[in-house]
Amino acid sequence: MSATDDRTYSTTARTLHWLIAFLILAQVGGGLFMHRMDLSDAKFQMYQLHKSFGLVVLGLSLFRLYWRLRHPTPALPAHMRPWERLLAKGTHWAFYGLMIGVPLIGWLMISADPLSQAVPLKLFFILPLPLLPVPMNEGLAEILSGLHEFFAFATLGLLALHIAAALKHHVKDGDDVLISMAPGTTKGRRFSVVAWIVWGIIGLTALGATVIGLSGGDDDHKPMTAEAVAELSGATPASDTAAADPDAWVVDMPASRLEFIFTQSGQEVVGRFNTFDAIIKLDPTAPETGEINVQIDLLSADAGTSDRNGTLQQSAWFDSANEPQAQFTSTDIRATGEGEYVAEGTLSLKGTERAVSLPFTLSVDGDRAVAHGMTTLNRLDFGVGEGAMVSEKDVPPSVGVRIHIEAERP
Repeated sequence: MSATDDRTYSTTARTLHWLIAFLILAQVGGGLFMHRMDLSDAKFQMYQLHKSFGLVVLGLSLFRLYWRLRHPTPALPAHMRPWERLLAKGTHWAFYGLMIGVPLIGWLMISADPLSQAVPLKLFFILPLPLLPVPMNEGLAEILSGLHEFFAFATLGLLALHIAAALKHHVKDGDDVLISMAPGTTKGRRFSVVAWIVWGIIGLTALGATVIGLSGGDDDHKPMTAEAVAELSGATPASDTAAADPDAWVVDMPASRLEFIFTQSGQEVVGRFNTFDAIIKLDPTAPETGEINVQIDLLSADAGTSDRNGTLQQSAWFDSANEPQAQFTSTDIRATGEGEYVAEGTLSLKGTERAVSLPFTLSVDGDRAVAHGMTTLNRLDFGVGEGAMVSEKDVPPSVGVRIHIEAERP
């Protein structure tokens, strides 16, 4: 061993030990925190940094394993019982398994996620890294995501056991087990000032990561809905305006859907906006007098995976931090056949307005109506995905918009 005696680990081993411990605690705390963030560019950037630091942990852990196999470690105290020695060695190797396994599973998860074709894996946004040779499948990615999270929490549990054992050795047994890995130690039991500072930083980091990660329930971090935006701005929600007009239709939101359909790496993806509000005034016998006004909460977009949802909210796509809503308005509605209509209107999205034609069918049974419609947009006409690190081959610009609206007379 270098720069040490037979009771302490080498400087390299101790440095790796504490550096990896710090990164793991920061990764767990940061992972918990970013899951509770609103969808935004900041959340997307945090996800990319989480991936990068995870790969750093993987690399450092592999090097630490190599170092461990090449260099002897301090002997365990003679007073330890056989079962204690077995538990100590088991915990030791379990840590290696988790330090390598958790980031490796994360890498496998990224590789299995079809979104990876649109969001390349880059170390700290600079160095491109390859995906691992696994099938690209959303179901597999979800399974790996669950395993990644489970083993991350298992690491925290093992860490608690590890700390308890180290304190037991130091306080109760009075041996050199804790001293052997403490930063800044010299021969005997002396701790340098640097050692205590480092220990304090590690302890505060562990506490802070846990508190930050676990603080704030889901209610504290929900995206702004159309109703909330209207309330803050002093506007009247569209549904209330519709209800005040006896000729209007009141949309049954739980029974209605607003979906978007796109292709990613050759696979069709169907997403939906979970929050939208609408004013619909339409007489099926005189559609030319009708009007449609739909407000769409872009933050409510759900494309099936957290990575995909995060990508949609960044500035190159919806830019929902600056433009949280889209709006479709039409006062030009005409019949094209029996129960068939088309609404010629304007879609405002990401600060851009474009004419949009929406064909739809309408069936009325008493005071209840059901409408189905679909149209196709070019996302690049609205600057959606423009400048993003994605090719039109991987994510073609054509996007389908499909509606299923159920409504009743007020």
